[in-house]
Amino acid sequence: MNKKSAKQVALVTGGARGIGKAYCEGFVSEGVSVVVADINYKRAQETASELEKIGGQALAVEVDVASEKSVKKMFENILSYFERVDFLVNNAAIMLDVEKPFKPFWELEEIEWNRVMSVNSAGVYLCCKYVKPIMEKIGGGKIVNITSDAIWKGYEGQLAYFASKGAVAVMTRCLARELGKFNINVNAIAPGLTISEAVESSEFMMETIKPIVTEACAIQKEQTPEDLVGTMLFLCSSKSDRITGQTIVVNRGVVMP
Repeated sequence: MNKKSAKQVALVTGGARGIGKAYCEGFVSEGVSVVVADINYKRAQETASELEKIGGQALAVEVDVASEKSVKKMFENILSYFERVDFLVNNAAIMLDVEKPFKPFWELEEIEWNRVMSVNSAGVYLCCKYVKPIMEKIGGGKIVNITSDAIWKGYEGQLAYFASKGAVAVMTRCLARELGKFNINVNAIAPGLTISEAVESSEFMMETIKPIVTEACAIQKEQTPEDLVGTMLFLCSSKSDRITGQTIVVNRGVVMP
């Protein structure tokens, strides 16, 4: 693996498709080199190739954010290629089943609970743990965590997912306190229902959930992954240098915390 020089490097977990891919494209549009990190390495490679075709500089890496060994190896691979990470977007997350996402908590198996929490919450902790010394060395950085507007609602049948995303919101504030002294900003985006590839492929989400959510929105227009990119780029820009520990809701006004 040959080293590449880059003025700024962004790491996006879960970056191979959907919202994560849109974040990667947003960084490339700003001239930022991108690390496409995903548990599906083949898909990450395809996305990195697409980014390079539009003039970007991209590296695909395989990672399971729930595994410390995997996260550590990911950062070793990044440093051997780019030598820096300026921006971290903790986007990787899972639901139990996008086609049948609602399940009473008393029917949850412990292994299901643990898997959701380990990816959605522990994954954020692990990536922040290993990016901290890298950002400290280069004088600072920006971390953007992805939570959910659902943490202000509370729905039946999604305890594991919503609990994991609620944890991310709290972690964002705690991390902001701890990392501020190193000139590292930590903020979060809380998206509402976004028509990503995963959602679009689910008949249940599109035919049952989408109409209900849209009816409750102040702005009754479909929300796509591209609608989240502007907020993410703002939180990674110098214009947000005095903003940290905040969670910004992007959901068309269905929740106004």
